[in-house]
Amino acid sequence: MGEAILTRTTTIPDEILNPINPVPGACILNFKVVDSDNKPVGGMPVTCKDGSLTYTYNTNDTGIVRFTTNSGQCNLTFSNTLNNKVRVLDHALHTHNMYEAPVGTVVNDTIKLNYLSSATIDSGQSGNAIFLTSKFADLNLGAGGGGGGGAVNGQLRWGSDEGWESVHLSGGGGGRGQGTHHNNIAVEINHVYSYYSGKGGKGGSWAMSTEYATTSGGTGGTGGSSYFGSYSCIGGGGGTGGKARWESWNASKQNGSPGASYTGGGYGGSAGTCKSSVGSWSAFSGGDGGPGWLRITMRK
Repeated sequence: MGEAILTRTTTIPDEILNPINPVPGACILNFKVVDSDNKPVGGMPVTCKDGSLTYTYNTNDTGIVRFTTNSGQCNLTFSNTLNNKVRVLDHALHTHNMYEAPVGTVVNDTIKLNYLSSATIDSGQSGNAIFLTSKFADLNLGAGGGGGGGAVNGQLRWGSDEGWESVHLSGGGGGRGQGTHHNNIAVEINHVYSYYSGKGGKGGSWAMSTEYATTSGGTGGTGGSSYFGSYSCIGGGGGTGGKARWESWNASKQNGSPGASYTGGGYGGSAGTCKSSVGSWSAFSGGDGGPGWLRITMRK
């Protein structure tokens, strides 16, 4: 009857297989950067402030980065944006100040990044992102609101001998952006996802009406749509400006119209209005639309 032979595989640390010899007058710092599941993180910029000098090197494919210092201690920053500009959503930036680096020694250390269960991408930010260890995410997307339309103030001629009258026209309000929620979606580790968090639309400018001209307040800008990967939502529409029309002695005036509106996203900008103070009138531009957002909750 044959015997069963049990074997055990042992992983020998690199610092033992490939030892680094000390250097007189310097400290060699040898770091291995791993994620919250102890997997090496390659391509991560690490910054070392050594006295008056600052160095930034990237980890290699096995998560290793090495510095030579001579100040006795240093400040370290382990970025959570990789050297290809891809943001790591589910792990935090790591700092370690006053790290001991005795001259004449070799320091081997493993830096384990802290897991993040949530991340926010502010309005106007765009780029690419990955998940290192997360397998599921909830996405809360909000698009930017539209800007409000501008007001019109002044005067308008009504006929060759009928004189003129004052014009005080309001713009239309900006529409609210769309908001969407997508819960418990499966995400792929190390897959690159593109994202953009929409800005609010700019408010339309106010305008001054004259006797023999067609004058319109500015139309508010459309709110920026937001997206993460294949998920997206629509920005609110810009409100139109007030309009005073003169054409061949025919005149008309019209307040602006509101922009297309949705639910759940950034608020629409306020309509531009005309206001009276001590007998005189002033026109105002429309308000800017509210910002959009991306809010991400992650789970392993």
